[in-house]
Amino acid sequence: MNLHVARTPDVAGPSAPDGIPATAVHDGARGRHASSDVVGRALDALGGAAAVVVERVARVRGSKPMHPAGAMLTGRLERTGRAGSGVTWLDTPGREDVLVRFSRGGGLPAGWPDVHGLALRTPDGADLLLSTSGRAVGLRHGLAVQRVVGRGTYTSIMPFRTARGPVMVGAFPDPPRELPTHPAALADALAAHPWRLTLVWAPFGGAWRAFGSLEVGGRAGDETDPPARFEPLAAPAGLETYPWIARLREPAYLAARRGYRPTARARPD
Repeated sequence: MNLHVARTPDVAGPSAPDGIPATAVHDGARGRHASSDVVGRALDALGGAAAVVVERVARVRGSKPMHPAGAMLTGRLERTGRAGSGVTWLDTPGREDVLVRFSRGGGLPAGWPDVHGLALRTPDGADLLLSTSGRAVGLRHGLAVQRVVGRGTYTSIMPFRTARGPVMVGAFPDPPRELPTHPAALADALAAHPWRLTLVWAPFGGAWRAFGSLEVGGRAGDETDPPARFEPLAAPAGLETYPWIARLREPAYLAARRGYRPTARARPD
């Protein structure tokens, strides 16, 4: 009796495209995983190094390692509803009272050039953090030092992840003013003459487009700068943090909290 042994065809498995051996597909997958691991280790190394510095600064200062002093101010935020961004918060019309904190990133003496921060908190507890930066496409992701408050462009520095792709958020002084850098003096100046900023968004690498305005007034309470922490990863609806950005930043945030623990998390009235 003759036995006929069926020969297995030289074809790739069902997970491989036509004409590509399965081993090649698996090799490619391993290569991608290896590349991902390298990037992940690099992010962890950078984040860990930043965390060490941040925690040491916080312990030495006995205060926030970055933006240690500022002014907590009242704000009136208005969104026109005509942003056309595909982002819920940017596209939804509304008016709301918000908390606004202006601060100096490095905590350098008033009058010295420093990175300035603008943080706002909405009534539902969402936080948006912006820093002085450039306005042009190639400059909006880098920090920029300013001598005075009131003339610089503020941006999110890093893009947010949205349903339509990466989006930047910013605030432009409208009009620019030369305001004092000392927190108490700034609060007094804005109580007398509120300051207006145009709120803008931009697709990654695209032009800025207005979606609303922010009017900033005087002190939000009895203290110029009450203990409070704004959360960089708690952005308004539709603005999400990319996982790789969170992975890079999170060690420093945790280190800052270990080094300094404020007693309250402020909310708008």
